[in-house]
Amino acid sequence: MTAVEQGRGTQAVLLARSLSRYRFFDLRGIPPQERIAALHSQLAAWQPFPESRFWVQWRDGCASVHACARDSLDDLPQRTVIWPEASLHVPLEKGLRLVSCVEGFEGQCWVDGLLRASQWWPTTPTIADWVSFVRASGSPSAPMPTAQSLRWQTPKNRVQPLERLGQVALAPARMLGSAVLAALLGLAAFAAHAFWDAQQAAEAAAENLRALRVKLEPVTKARGRAAHIRADLEAVVKPLWSPLPLDVLEHLARQLPKGVVLREFDLQGLECHVLLETPPDLARSELFKALESGEWFTSVTEQAGARGGIALQFRLNGLRSPAATQGVTGVARRSTDDVPSSAPVAIPPGLKK
Repeated sequence: MTAVEQGRGTQAVLLARSLSRYRFFDLRGIPPQERIAALHSQLAAWQPFPESRFWVQWRDGCASVHACARDSLDDLPQRTVIWPEASLHVPLEKGLRLVSCVEGFEGQCWVDGLLRASQWWPTTPTIADWVSFVRASGSPSAPMPTAQSLRWQTPKNRVQPLERLGQVALAPARMLGSAVLAALLGLAAFAAHAFWDAQQAAEAAAENLRALRVKLEPVTKARGRAAHIRADLEAVVKPLWSPLPLDVLEHLARQLPKGVVLREFDLQGLECHVLLETPPDLARSELFKALESGEWFTSVTEQAGARGGIALQFRLNGLRSPAATQGVTGVARRSTDDVPSSAPVAIPPGLKK
């Protein structure tokens, strides 16, 4: 350590390059408000000494960081200002150079006026040392230059202790926090007022709904009575708009070929399902033709999987058979005509004449 300046109660000390370590951090890809936190995180991972102190030089979102062991500064007065030796050298816009330091030598790689890489040696580096440094810096191969003794100058970009950098950044953060808090309080007041207005509007709407329900209560009751009346009428009228099962059975008995026995009968509206027992020599085409010949049964189809006979499904073409429509009712035919004995009909249980 070398004292370089003495002021009013403040001593400036040069931190020799031999006692420090250097690293460059490119933080341009991180939002400005997050760069200090990101730098703290990366320095915690670096830690070149068991206990380190850091000095930071910012420029264009990049941080040049000098570090030294904390115990090497224990004997210095509290108000001592530390100047890292590398920060006092005249900067280079671009290129490689070898600098003669207070102790030893420093290889430097500069890009756009920023010290991108640095390497210190206690004695003049060998050619192999220099080649290794150039490769590590990512620079093109270059011969080792002659060491330069540079004059010192006050750096254009302020060098700050890392802990001071946090305090400087804290003031704007506090101001921002106060502004955010004030904005949040304003929003909370606005939201509370809006909630009160919404609650009042909801109560008014609920009261209007209750009044409307009272006015509509007679209409609602009348609508309910009308629905019941409609249901009763449908129950009375529905049979009048359905074919009579006995008429369907009579017509079915007339249409079935000789030897066919009706085992099951199910009539749902105009849809009819039957299970027939047929003679072995009766073709299905002949059975279908016989059922459809009366022009009342249409769309006769066979249902697969039936046991004990042939399951058929067909649709009735109207509420009454064509013969009944011509003036001969099913009841009159039952009382005057004989049902052919060749087509016995087994009326399903529960169906009364």
